[in-house]
Amino acid sequence: MILHNTTFAADQASAPRLVEFLREIYVPAATERGLQSPLIYRLRETENPQAHTYAVQMQAETQCAVDSFQQHLDNVLGPRLFADFGYSVALFTSLLDSID
Repeated sequence: MILHNTTFAADQASAPRLVEFLREIYVPAATERGLQSPLIYRLRETENPQAHTYAVQMQAETQCAVDSFQQHLDNVLGPRLFADFGYSVALFTSLLDSID
């Protein structure tokens, strides 16, 4: 099992719209491409009190599902995020393998 974790940082003004984007666009796009069990978390403490940090975690059974979603993120969701939020939102993705 692969854990797909994307961390988002948003300025205070953009945070509510980002959460809406994650729930209505990002997560459905991921599940349509084979990622499962989506969870959205908000980081309790951040270094910058003017920013909000979120993590979206989903599981994938295959690298193919991860690659499909990553391609969609690069070609569709990433440009849309930038068009909607500009530099007020930043993100990075980490892939983790289960060791159990």
